Amino acid sequence: MNRPVRTTTLAVWIACSLLSATLAACSGSGGGDAKPTGTTPADTKNDDKKDDAKGTAALAGRTIRIAGNADYAPKPDNPLGVKAISLQKEVEKKYNVKIEYVAVPQAEYMDKLKASILNGSPIADIVFMGSPGAVPALTEQGLVLPIDNLLVMSREKEIPVEAFSKLTGYKGKTYGFGTNSSVDQIGIFYNRAMFRTNGLPDPHEWVKKKEWTWDKFREVARQLTKDTNGDGKPDQWGLTGYAGDWLWFNILANGGSIVDIEAGKQKLDDPKSIAAMDFMAKLFTEDKVVADPTWAFLDLFAKGNIGMTPSFSWTGSTWKEKMKQYGYGFLPMPLAPGQTDYANPARQVNCYFLPKGVKDPAAVLQVWKELQVWDSKEWVETYYNTQYDNEDDIEVARMLAGKVRYDFFAGIHGGIIDKIGTELATGKTTAAQAAKTYGPQLQDKIDTILKQ
Repeated sequence: MNRPVRTTTLAVWIACSLLSATLAACSGSGGGDAKPTGTTPADTKNDDKKDDAKGTAALAGRTIRIAGNADYAPKPDNPLGVKAISLQKEVEKKYNVKIEYVAVPQAEYMDKLKASILNGSPIADIVFMGSPGAVPALTEQGLVLPIDNLLVMSREKEIPVEAFSKLTGYKGKTYGFGTNSSVDQIGIFYNRAMFRTNGLPDPHEWVKKKEWTWDKFREVARQLTKDTNGDGKPDQWGLTGYAGDWLWFNILANGGSIVDIEAGKQKLDDPKSIAAMDFMAKLFTEDKVVADPTWAFLDLFAKGNIGMTPSFSWTGSTWKEKMKQYGYGFLPMPLAPGQTDYANPARQVNCYFLPKGVKDPAAVLQVWKELQVWDSKEWVETYYNTQYDNEDDIEVARMLAGKVRYDFFAGIHGGIIDKIGTELATGKTTAAQAAKTYGPQLQDKIDTILKQ
């Protein structure tokens, strides 16, 4: 399934820069043709600057390409974009290089990336993509370089190395980098006007009291689903949302997982996974409160006749633009039975990688580092204000930022999760049947990727 690509707005570019981290380290390990000269941790700052120059001298006259699934070049329509453009000009002059942003359509991105690396000519020197889901598959195929042993060239900017070792680490090595390790907040967007006109209280009160539960969620969805024009069919709905994503939102928020990466095992048959799948299926087939289980929700929710949709924080800018007459809010995923705290069910951190075959990887990494606007607090707050209209929603986003549950399934499942979600939504399978049918298939994929 081809999912929509984020538009190149402030929100998109902020998300791109926000959802990443870097390692302030460089070396000739694993894929570069030249080994830049560097310093040791005991060297002075002046030595750092000298060796920065030595290491990046090989880049003179070269175009450094940064690839992504959309146009992630900084834009001059916001203060942070202006800063980034200024840094780019400084870097291009300092190192006699040209910075180019390469946009590849989402549907073609991974295929073109893999083919270019295997051919020995990666489409870019630095590539932007999701992690940690992609890491096991990419590393087992030898497509990206580890950054742990890259030689330290400049330490004026420190990054959360420990966090990225956890998020993009695999078999003892770290692969992803960027400016920080923040992730999308995943939760429930709701139509404020619809809640008011249907006599519902401010749902943030339920959140604060830990009363925002599966039962409350179902109750509200049923209350909002109505036939308002008397034709015998609902024209106001409690919910919409893409079934495939909704499935993993629920499993992770319930404290479960889809893949245990350390054990190399699928977890669809875990009781928490079964319970989450069953809960979602009932909303579609028993309660019949969901308008559409496809990516059409991006347009449907904005029309104002749907109460809630589970989604990513980056879709908030869409609601801000299109739902001014209704107003929208943001809540965490509801609490499952036995859960005592909310969770942010994230499957990846979007960040940067060095593809195998890139020349002078240490120097390229240093150039990337000097292109970045490093004030992460400014980035985060700007991002929140781009996605959310109200302080109570921003408070939820801040809360979820510290309650992330990761799962490494994204680069492994090969569409199985999307298929299960669709079948649960349409009544073609039950939770137990899905685990029995698709669990072994998922295990085969895991075995192929992780144990080759």
